[in-house]
Amino acid sequence: MNSPLDVKDLIDLGRDPVVVFNPPSIGTPDRIERYHAALEWLIGRERPFVLVTRADGDEASESHEDRKSRAVWFKNNLMALAQVCRGFVYVEQDEARRAAWQVRAEGMAKTFPVPMIIAGDMEAAITQALDLVKASRDPAPGGSPHA
Repeated sequence: MNSPLDVKDLIDLGRDPVVVFNPPSIGTPDRIERYHAALEWLIGRERPFVLVTRADGDEASESHEDRKSRAVWFKNNLMALAQVCRGFVYVEQDEARRAAWQVRAEGMAKTFPVPMIIAGDMEAAITQALDLVKASRDPAPGGSPHA
């Protein structure tokens, strides 16, 4: 992607189709625009992937405008994202916050068309992401693979 919002520093394709996403921190200039541009770049590749990212404990300090912008983006792009994204794996080392993220993931599962998993560390996250990749390649009950 060659634009003012270059996102290559946010995306690690070293384990592709497992993609490690390092979104900009809250307060970073153009944070939401770069966040969305990175996801759009991944969608534009038209290749299945599983996204691994940290569970962002700073979301409570995110501005209302940024939360609204992300919500609108996901509403408008969810189906395109679901065409290529086989799952989200969030890394949260703190056990209590991990449990809270698990509750959040279970609530979002009702509207989010891809699995959301909460892992305790990056190694577990990569393992679980690879499991999602494998599951998406295995034949579905109807006999055709997901990917």
